[in-house]
Amino acid sequence: MIARRDPPWKQFQKDVCRFFRRIGLRASEDAQLQGARALHKVDVLVRFTTFGVGQTWVVECKKHRRRICKADVETLKSIVADSGVDRGLILSDSGFQPAAVSAARRSNVQLTSFDKIQVGAEPEVRRLVLTGYLRRCRKLSDLIVSWEKVVSSRVGPDWMHKEARVAKGAMELLGIVSILQNAVQRALDGKMPCVVPAPDSLDDAKFSQINDVRNLMKASEMLFTKIEAKV
Repeated sequence: MIARRDPPWKQFQKDVCRFFRRIGLRASEDAQLQGARALHKVDVLVRFTTFGVGQTWVVECKKHRRRICKADVETLKSIVADSGVDRGLILSDSGFQPAAVSAARRSNVQLTSFDKIQVGAEPEVRRLVLTGYLRRCRKLSDLIVSWEKVVSSRVGPDWMHKEARVAKGAMELLGIVSILQNAVQRALDGKMPCVVPAPDSLDDAKFSQINDVRNLMKASEMLFTKIEAKV
């Protein structure tokens, strides 16, 4: 049986979704987005966190022969306004009519091509994500120090042994966060590869060499989850 191929517009949508996932963002196709007045169906919904603040983008993928018209822009503007997302993007390789460009001006809807977003957005998005990781590391370090002080003050009768264990655990976590922070900084400075604690062996002092930013982002998220669970 011959596999059925997706139509060009659907393949375009899949390619866009894969791109955002590849650079470490959460992206879903044919997503539903609840607005104040209506439930909207959008081509691709992108979510990520930067500086501790969640960001949501609605991406419309237009695989048309004609240039995109003003009506397409106004439709996305209304979805963005109704749902309260941070940004709307229309990706089209066929260009945009002058009225469409005017309609998008001074709004949070951006008109561009898939080629341009791949070339221009990937380094910027990664920089924002990695910078957010540095802030997260610093907050975790402060949290671990505070946690160690609180726990040490409540250890009870056998305080010497318990306080020693708490202090040792806190120091180990601080060391892990410090190594992760150094790896993220190296990635921002363009100095890959880097070394991070192995997410699957957090208590065994094992390390993994990471050769690219995408895998560093994946390992960082796993490490943050496990460290935050401990404090």
